[in-house]
This record gives sequence, C-alpha cells and structure tokens, in this order.
Amino acid sequence: MRRIIEFYCTECQTYFDIKLNTSLNGSRRVHCPKCKHIHYRKVEDGKITDTRFNERDPNDILIEDICPMPSSCRDHQKETVLTTEGNLSSESFMRRLWFDIFNVAT
Repeated sequence: MRRIIEFYCTECQTYFDIKLNTSLNGSRRVHCPKCKHIHYRKVEDGKITDTRFNERDPNDILIEDICPMPSSCRDHQKETVLTTEGNLSSESFMRRLWFDIFNVAT
C-alpha cells in the first residue's frame, strides 16, 4: 500500500508530495524538486519522521534517495480532512483552489 506524504522544504519554502510504500523503513535523502536541497530523514513504516541523520553515519549501510516530481510543488500547505474511512483527503484544498482560480464565491 502507498501513502502520500506532504513535505516542506525549509530552503525554498515549498511544499511537495512524496508517495511512499507503507512498509518502507530506513534512512533516506529527500530531494526538493524545486531547489534540489537534500533533507536527511529517517522513514518508519512509510512515514517521514523528524529524525535527521548524518550521511556518514556508520549504522546506516543503505541510504536511498527520494526524488519527487517537480509537478508536486506548491506554495501552500494542503488542508486535510478525514474521510468517513478515516483516511486523509485533500478535497478541501482542491475545492478552495478551484474557487480561487475561477473567482467563484463559496
């Protein structure tokens, strides 16, 4: 199963989405698709944690790269709501974006 994780780049102040397998674990280099800044993070059960690591950490034998598509970049954070199944949905973000683009009153 895959999950979409929203990530924020502190270098260029951009939000972007990353698709991760829920069974993914270990150290990863997350590359910002806009400015190419590298974030060193630990991944646990398909979730990017706030735990950072040093690339030269001898305990990390395998360090992989996560390189999202540039089309996943945006200036604003997604608004998320829970669906009836308890999953996160970006419906409210997309709805607001639609109304903002076409200047429709909500």
